Amino acid sequence: MDVGFLIDRLSALMMVVVTFVSLCVHVYTIGYMADDPGYTRFFSYISLFTFSMLMLVMSNNFMQLFFGWEAVGVVSYLLIGFWYTRRARSLRASRRSSSTASGTSASSWGLRASSTTRTRRLHRRVRRPRRR
Repeated sequence: MDVGFLIDRLSALMMVVVTFVSLCVHVYTIGYMADDPGYTRFFSYISLFTFSMLMLVMSNNFMQLFFGWEAVGVVSYLLIGFWYTRRARSLRASRRSSSTASGTSASSWGLRASSTTRTRRLHRRVRRPRRR
């Protein structure tokens, strides 16, 4: 399995979209979170979310895609439960975490299925087509 980043036209477009939306969110939250005591923690979560999204968009294989997806889920949980002192928000974060558990298990089963020998042979054929 090769670990790396795949950057084609679609990936480049999605990188621009993710980065632009992230820039807009960062600029907006500079003013919104100015007086909050958790300012640095919030910005570390937002930056980690941006990194996770870019990792998801540029993944080179299914394993990296899976880890990017999981990182997005974990950081989403952290962002939703940011104000953990407020009971309703922390409950919302735990509900969100439990709802993504089914998606995580389905994607892990799909990852297992894609790593079978038959699939590996298929990937080799796609990468190096037979010459006639």
